[in-house]
Amino acid sequence: MPYTPSTPINVLSDELLCMIFLATRDLDHEKRRWLDSNILVSHVCRHWRLHAVSYGPLWDDLRWHQGSSVDAALAILLRSGKATMDVYIDITSCLHKPDPPRENIIDAHAVLRAIMPHLARLRSFSLSFSDEYFDADVFRPLHSSPSSSMPHLRCLCVRYLPRRNSRLPIPPFTIGCNDLQELNLLNEKVDNYASIVGPSTARVSLERLVMGNDDFIRLLKAAPNIQDLRMTAVGLLRSVGVDDGPIALPHLQTIHVEDVLRDTLEQLDRILPLDQVPHASLTMKRISAHPRGEWVEFLRVPSLVSVEEMHVHSTDFGVELRLQTLDHQKSRLLAAVWSPLPQLSTILLDFQLFEILRMISVDLHEWMQLIRLVEGYGCTALPSLRAVSLTLDQSTAGDSDLDDTFEDIEFPTLERVHIVLAGLNLPSLHLVRQLVLSLYLIYVATSEVEIEIRGGDEHVEQLIKHLRVISNASDDILPEEAEVARYVMSWRQE
Repeated sequence: MPYTPSTPINVLSDELLCMIFLATRDLDHEKRRWLDSNILVSHVCRHWRLHAVSYGPLWDDLRWHQGSSVDAALAILLRSGKATMDVYIDITSCLHKPDPPRENIIDAHAVLRAIMPHLARLRSFSLSFSDEYFDADVFRPLHSSPSSSMPHLRCLCVRYLPRRNSRLPIPPFTIGCNDLQELNLLNEKVDNYASIVGPSTARVSLERLVMGNDDFIRLLKAAPNIQDLRMTAVGLLRSVGVDDGPIALPHLQTIHVEDVLRDTLEQLDRILPLDQVPHASLTMKRISAHPRGEWVEFLRVPSLVSVEEMHVHSTDFGVELRLQTLDHQKSRLLAAVWSPLPQLSTILLDFQLFEILRMISVDLHEWMQLIRLVEGYGCTALPSLRAVSLTLDQSTAGDSDLDDTFEDIEFPTLERVHIVLAGLNLPSLHLVRQLVLSLYLIYVATSEVEIEIRGGDEHVEQLIKHLRVISNASDDILPEEAEVARYVMSWRQE
């Protein structure tokens, strides 16, 4: 019979009814309901339930974590029939919490054993596990030789999170697929990286693993259309006789590299010249664990020629130094427990950093160190600098003596100064005086600069209050301070 928009739903064909059921799955992502749509439609009436529980594509998504119902997981596997599936299993335990109850481990193994016979019809497979949940017999199908056939697999994510000082000797995964769209590995290897990727592979993320550079090169060559590559704490071992020359990946748009040693970074820069990747981000954290030469070389690669911005800011864990291009598409982030600025002299001997910087964003106390570095380098001007951003955070500011001994430095192209008021505590008079003294250096060089103040209302009011006190030029305040304070307030009033 022909259907119209007014046709009652109870007279629709079974095929069309199931199509409507499936369309409701899109609403599950909005998280507006406690129950997913496949559960809801199966509880309306007997007729709907009959078709809902027997329609495999309606049950193609299984998400299970410790404490979830085993019966519900088994029901989804049964109802999915022969449909391709997405399976997400998270059986990880928090590092600083007690071991999980034995019942949780038994339940997890029951779910994994039930899933293993269905590997051949998985589209996506995500498995996150910690030491307590690993069992060689339960995991055997993922490590078997020959590999378990997974012809429909397009996304693979395996994340092993060890909770003990020594990692378990978990063998590499053997996965029988050949054209993943996405590969994500943490602390876990696969038997042959190149065999599981292909022309459809767009994203690869490797974290906390060691692999031969021959395996890495074969992986890249087998995935010529890769767009996004992420490597965190990855070690590339040199292989004898391997050509690690440049590989052409014309579709590669983004590469993010974090906490790799210098040798790995140098190899990576030869294999994939980082200055040719549109979006390249390099990060080194916990540098106190690395020799000084490691992070100095980290800042050298790739060439600093493209650097146009410098950001130096305090965090809860120390100080972060970020060097990046003006469009933010290429950057290097160095996180330390102390300011790395005084150590930059080694870098500056090779690159004319201060000649090319167009934007500097720093905490106020880091600005003092930066200016000292400029003076020590013998610079009399920052010829390309267009903008300066100074952050005042009373919670990270010390009670150091006021510094008013700057040499004259020119800022011929400077256009804007941003004063950013951050943190929970309101700025003190001492901190605002240090700001004024810092701005005096700029004010003397050019009085045409535009000043913008950003921050919460209370912080801004407190800043203006202190500026008024300074502008009155009392006995212990220099006339130069008062002049700059009035200049800043004039911009605020405009």
